[in-house]
Amino acid sequence: MNVIANTIDNGAIGYQRNDSCTFHPIDKLLQLHEEKIALYERMLKEKDDMMARLEVLVKGK
Repeated sequence: MNVIANTIDNGAIGYQRNDSCTFHPIDKLLQLHEEKIALYERMLKEKDDMMARLEVLVKGK
């Protein structure tokens, strides 16, 4: 947990910063991009499956 402590020193306001990340931002961005691509591919597959089922229903009538 990060704690930011505000202090007053001679009229100036200071704070404690925690600049150390527990993850690399570029790696996180790439991970999110890969998840987005996987979701898009899954949606396309579901659409293709639905279209195939609709074609079977239409041909059956």
